[in-house]
Amino acid sequence: MAVNNLGDLELTRGEYERARPLFEESLGLLRARGDTANVARALFNLGACELQLGGDEMAEAYFKEGLGLARDAGDQEDLAWLLEGLAALAASRGRGERAGMILGAASALLEAMGADYKPFERRLREGTEQATVALLGEAALAAAITRGRELALGDVVELALSGGD
Repeated sequence: MAVNNLGDLELTRGEYERARPLFEESLGLLRARGDTANVARALFNLGACELQLGGDEMAEAYFKEGLGLARDAGDQEDLAWLLEGLAALAASRGRGERAGMILGAASALLEAMGADYKPFERRLREGTEQATVALLGEAALAAAITRGRELALGDVVELALSGGD
C-alpha cells in the first residue's frame, strides 16, 4: 500500500506518467499477496492514469476488471470510484446519457456511505460533469443523474459493464 500511496500522491499532483509505474508495481504486489481487497483500488488508479494519458482502451479494461472485483467483494467505495472512472470514459466518448446515469449511481453510493471525494476524484467528477453538460445540457444531465441514482446496484453495474447507452 505504501507504493500505491506514492502513486496516489503523483495522481493527485497530475503527474500521471510518474504515477502509472507506481500503480503497476502496487498492483503486482497486491496480486502476488492475494490482496483482492485492494486490487480493485489499484485498478481504479491505473485506469485513472490511462484515462488522463489518453489510453481509453486500457482505462476501460482496468475499470471494468476493478468493478467486477469490487462488486464481488461488496466494496461499495471502490465500486463508486470505478463507476466515476467509467462515467468519465463514457463522457469522453460522447455518451452523455450513460455518463450521467453512472455519475448518479456513483454519487448515491458515496452519499449512502457518508464518503467524500478525494482531490483527484473530485477533479475527475467535475470534469466529467462539465463534459456531460456540453453533450446534453444541464437539464438533461440532471435528469440522467436522477435516473442513475434510482437504479439498483446490479443494474448500475450491468450498465457500466455493457458496451452501449
